[in-house]
Amino acid sequence: MCHAAYRVLKAGGAFCLGTPNRLMTKIHTHDIGGGGFIHPEHCIEYEPAQLRVLLEEAGFVVEKVLGVCEMPTSSQSGKLDYTDFIYGEQITENVEKSYIQYFHCVKPFNP
Repeated sequence: MCHAAYRVLKAGGAFCLGTPNRLMTKIHTHDIGGGGFIHPEHCIEYEPAQLRVLLEEAGFVVEKVLGVCEMPTSSQSGKLDYTDFIYGEQITENVEKSYIQYFHCVKPFNP
């Protein structure tokens, strides 16, 4: 998908991707699904570092990375704490501790 997006974008075009953060979804699914994915149609869920590599290998320049729905208690304890969905920061630069990861990428003018 990343390679296809890169191929069809004009130079300077943006590709914005939001997807679950595996660092958090594996905590979420540990007790309820034996460590599976949060959606039955998911084949893979990426950790932020893995997703960054995938995007950069496709040729993108990652300009901004944000986390959506910070999970401070869950990430620290390793157990899902549903109060994080209420009290965690809605948008944060701490993507590793967020339930959703958002990457804003650009196709460079001179690849």
